Amino acid sequence: MFEAVARAYSGPKKLIGRYWETYGGWGGFVVSPYLHASLFFLLVTVATWSEEKWWEQVWTVVPSLLGFSLGALAIFLGFGSEAFRNVISGKKPGDANNVSPYMSVTAAFTHFIVVQIASLLVAVCSAALYRLPAPAVDSVLHSANLVGRWVLWGAGYWLFLYALCLAAASVFAVFRIAGWFDEHRTRERERERRRRRHMRLRQRTRCVKNEYLHPRPETLELLQRPARRRSEAPLTATNVSVWSCPKGSVVSRRPTSAPGRRSRRPSAQWRPWRAGSSGCGEP
Repeated sequence: MFEAVARAYSGPKKLIGRYWETYGGWGGFVVSPYLHASLFFLLVTVATWSEEKWWEQVWTVVPSLLGFSLGALAIFLGFGSEAFRNVISGKKPGDANNVSPYMSVTAAFTHFIVVQIASLLVAVCSAALYRLPAPAVDSVLHSANLVGRWVLWGAGYWLFLYALCLAAASVFAVFRIAGWFDEHRTRERERERRRRRHMRLRQRTRCVKNEYLHPRPETLELLQRPARRRSEAPLTATNVSVWSCPKGSVVSRRPTSAPGRRSRRPSAQWRPWRAGSSGCGEP
């Protein structure tokens, strides 16, 4: 029987140990700015939690906060595509001590929920113990009751304040997840743009290759023409002129217009030399 009970308790013990290790342990807990903020607010609100009925605030606020945190954790576990979850989950090979972003955010939400549940339990216990009959004033139990009440009430209200501070941490965690997803989508679009560009280049290369292996009739006709510069027209009386120059005459070729169009006079940029210049150039 005792072995069965020990096995039943070993599972939750391992889970709690893994959660605490993933969260950062005592080192991450002590250096947390949310812990420091909750301790500061605990000192400011001494007049509130030193009086009875403080647990009514916990009963009013924490249940709604607990529902929000559970919903946020469920959204995170199903957030994004499968490719996005594959990116943020899993440890790197050879790095056994590193914690993946997926487990880090999950541990943060788990810590947030655990603190809220603890604050509710302490508030319920404080209210129940307050309704018990107080010991006699002259007895030792009376002094112990006063000290225990301050300790229990202070711890309970600190857990409540710590849960409120962790609510801000959960909001920042959701914002960080959104940033990860935005970065993932940006990289996916960049890869898609590069892939489409590569596909276009491959398509063009394939078209050129097909034209070379299986040319069209008009391409064969163009290739069978006499070899000459395609951009130049043959020397005729319409596109040849003699420019006078101090060094002699220079035969030059004027740009011809397309077939079927009226030829235009050459512009000023085609003149071989300008007035006052003794040089000679080709148009």
